[in-house]
Amino acid sequence: MFGDISDGSRLFSMIRNGDDVTRKEIEVLLGSGGSVASGADRVAAMSDDEIICGCNGVSKRTIVDAINEKGCTSVNDIKACTKASASCGGCKPLVADVLTYVLGADGVKTVKEGICGCTTLSRDEVVDGIGY
Repeated sequence: MFGDISDGSRLFSMIRNGDDVTRKEIEVLLGSGGSVASGADRVAAMSDDEIICGCNGVSKRTIVDAINEKGCTSVNDIKACTKASASCGGCKPLVADVLTYVLGADGVKTVKEGICGCTTLSRDEVVDGIGY
């Protein structure tokens, strides 16, 4: 998928389950009523066994359990605990949505991540430092 991949796990789940989408293509691709669902709505609609991280096969239930049972409060915590978002990182926004869904916005800890393991600077900070 290219562009907005926020519904990628839902679409992947439908493919994996062999769901028949005949005459429902627009609804499937654009969501109910042709509008894109919010992160909380998308997470609420997901089944517990739906895969959040396709690279590492991590389900919604695994992430929710890590939050509730192991005290994970940030995407980095989830990454360390479950490996979700540890590979390509494409699922990071959805992992953050699950955290917000379970903990509420005030319960999620935001951790500054560097562009790579060798620095705490973000990509934008590195570009600004170069003076590009």
